[in-house]
Amino acid sequence: MQNKAIILITMTMLSGTFACSKSTPSPYNGTFQGTESGTQNGTAFSQTTLFTLTQTGSSVTGKYTINDKDVGTIAGTASGYTLNFTVTQTPIGGCFGTLTGTSTINGNFLNGTLSAPAKGSCGAYSSSYQLLYFDFDLVGPSPTPS
Repeated sequence: MQNKAIILITMTMLSGTFACSKSTPSPYNGTFQGTESGTQNGTAFSQTTLFTLTQTGSSVTGKYTINDKDVGTIAGTASGYTLNFTVTQTPIGGCFGTLTGTSTINGNFLNGTLSAPAKGSCGAYSSSYQLLYFDFDLVGPSPTPS
């Protein structure tokens, strides 16, 4: 009986060791699409937005696409389920520059904001978005911890 108790305790301790060595999830790997709404130069807008992201460690890179047109590159740093990033825009109608963004993962949704001060003929930019994770192989981000 005593040997069985020692084996049980040893197995419990080993399983605890394995549980602690679990790797940190990479929730910002994938494609997120949805609606982004806000104002630019005081004019309201709503557009279909797509983030295509790759996470390696805490580094996140990707593409920013609006209405099926690539309009910028994303670079940022993730900490758990929070991402702080910049979008370096490609010229669109004479407007380009850098947007600053913050995102959080909540289940399969990416929620966040983008902003930039006025620059030249381009007015200030401010938006919020809720994008849904999707992928053709149906593998999503790690679920948000409870």
